[in-house]
Amino acid sequence: TVFGARLGDSSMPQLFQDLVKNNLCGRKTGQGLYIYQAGVKGGDREINPKFTEIIKNYSKEAKEKVIACILYRSYI
Repeated sequence: TVFGARLGDSSMPQLFQDLVKNNLCGRKTGQGLYIYQAGVKGGDREINPKFTEIIKNYSKEAKEKVIACILYRSYI
């Protein structure tokens, strides 16, 4: 990528594809990380359980990449 190897996380494009496939496009669709409802603002928004389920598929992979990145940066 133009941002270099450290930002070339191969799981991110798949995550975005999964979010779009499940209609989790944020305010545009009324749901994403949060469930958007008229009159509900900021910290009062409910976290979307569908988003939580999807992101769980990427948690382990993301943790492993963070550890690898920390180790890589500690040797530079």
